[in-house]
Amino acid sequence: MQIQEEHGFTNNNLIKGAAHMSNYPGERRKKKRIETYLKLIFNCSSFQYFGTAINCSETGMCINTKHYLSCESDLEIAIPLRDQRLNLKASITRVVKEEEYYDILGIELLNPPQAYLDFLDTL
Repeated sequence: MQIQEEHGFTNNNLIKGAAHMSNYPGERRKKKRIETYLKLIFNCSSFQYFGTAINCSETGMCINTKHYLSCESDLEIAIPLRDQRLNLKASITRVVKEEEYYDILGIELLNPPQAYLDFLDTL
């Protein structure tokens, strides 16, 4: 998966302290979600898409995108950072329609690498 650096698509400007834990009474999530604004690139069926992770956890994330993808599709996700790129394998578990667009994807991460878990600790 290639990242087009000439478009300035990196997460160099993440705001420290902007993320916070979302824990709502009665919430049934496996892991706590960290709300964030994290640019990412993902491949599905040999097509490349752009999106924004609006929350992340150790086991999943919620991606805002303007592209419809079916549930149970496999993805390769790249999170471009200043000094590295985190590569993740994932599966779509939920698709949400907002107004006329299907633009929210619920993602389950498949065996996330330690580098991703370490990255979450910096948010």
